[in-house]
Amino acid sequence: MPVSVFISHSSKDHALVRELRQALEGLQIVTWVDSERLTAGEALKPEINANIEKASRFLTVLTLEALQSDWVQREIEHAKKLGKKIITLTGPQVVGAMLGYIFGRENLPAHIALEDRPDALSKALPRIRAALGLDLPTRVVEPPQVQAGPVADLVLELSNLAMEQIESDGNVRRATAEARLRFISADLGRAVESKPYRIVTR
Repeated sequence: MPVSVFISHSSKDHALVRELRQALEGLQIVTWVDSERLTAGEALKPEINANIEKASRFLTVLTLEALQSDWVQREIEHAKKLGKKIITLTGPQVVGAMLGYIFGRENLPAHIALEDRPDALSKALPRIRAALGLDLPTRVVEPPQVQAGPVADLVLELSNLAMEQIESDGNVRRATAEARLRFISADLGRAVESKPYRIVTR
């Protein structure tokens, strides 16, 4: 059965929740967010309650704004009444000790605290996924080993290296050498050599 998540939140945290929903749906997790799915004029409470009941997980984004929201409190109470697995995602200003007053010290939910940093949600995503009960990969898939094939070589061989003075240029000395190109095939079966030629530096 695919995991589905109802995300409870304050409307003031819409940007964070939209990023969270997109991240979860990128993991093939079905999400339901009231601010995303309800249309103007719809009856709010029955629609929300029905989707909390349909969801397999209940995740609440608890910020200072959410703690002051009557709707968030009602959604949490309905999820608790249904015995839903609850995950709390708390903002930097909400300390874990506050959860005891909301859920009771005997029924503390899975708790993930967001750090005060721009990439807080992406950093917390592995813990969110684990709290939702999704299996993380335990086997590392090694990339296939590619057998390197034989390589042909083109070698420049230098011999008879010398320094000689060029009389027409006065005291200018130039390096000279005898050069030969050697081609060695990839299977090492044959080698082809060029005729030697003289090179002089300028």
